[in-house]
Amino acid sequence: MDYESPAEGGLLPLDLDVFSLHGSMPHEQRIEVFKQFRSAKRGLLFCTDVAARGLDLPKVDLVLQYCAPTSATDYVHRVGRTGRAAQVGAAVLFLLPSEAEFVRHLEQKRIRLRQSDESRALDALQTVVPSAPTRQRAAIAVQSKLEYTAHGSKEWLARASRAFTSWVRFYSCYPREVRMWLDARLLHLGHAAKAFALRETPAALARRARSDPNLQKERPNNRLTMHDEEEKKRPGFPKMKVGVFAHKIVNKQSSMHTASEFDSGLPPVDTYTR
Repeated sequence: MDYESPAEGGLLPLDLDVFSLHGSMPHEQRIEVFKQFRSAKRGLLFCTDVAARGLDLPKVDLVLQYCAPTSATDYVHRVGRTGRAAQVGAAVLFLLPSEAEFVRHLEQKRIRLRQSDESRALDALQTVVPSAPTRQRAAIAVQSKLEYTAHGSKEWLARASRAFTSWVRFYSCYPREVRMWLDARLLHLGHAAKAFALRETPAALARRARSDPNLQKERPNNRLTMHDEEEKKRPGFPKMKVGVFAHKIVNKQSSMHTASEFDSGLPPVDTYTR
């Protein structure tokens, strides 16, 4: 296999059952997903904070947090989903360079974390692409596979675009108490789009989102939801340009802001584990 081409085959084990759970789902559907995940021999659940508390999941042994929590309390609830009933479990929190100081906030709440070397995660990619000579080449092959899949059909591309737009909206609504560490103005939106396997510029994605009827079809109402009219009333909320999300990035002396908009975003990123 050419390691420059997309990775062949799937990126997940064939015997792994994958589920999703979020607050916009009907209650009956959420209950059914919850039951199926609990009974799965090997299961992976993609979920929002709707699953952070109140669910009995005794066999969960790993929690991966791709977005920082909105508070230290939510962090405790998230990691509390693993290692229950005297079982062994682990929790991993991924942070961007601009978010690294959020760890100090958690430490002030007497939450101790241990920094992990991201090279361990990159090394694991070579088991997915064994023909790649380096872990960086393996990462490129996996990224190509994800982009190939996302752009393989209009439906998947629309899903990826909506997911990116929803994530940017969510990030812009962090509470004021944590916004100094989780500032939407410091995001590199080009890198963020790549994380959703998208190739378009953030500006192009914003135009697509404005014309996407699915984004206006349903307004979920859970405890983390904030609508546009509420955002305008929020004290201290940063002023955003008209549109789905702002493109402004604060001019900081940071390598993440001098990188190409379509750079892979693969330079080392500190990660922290419980």
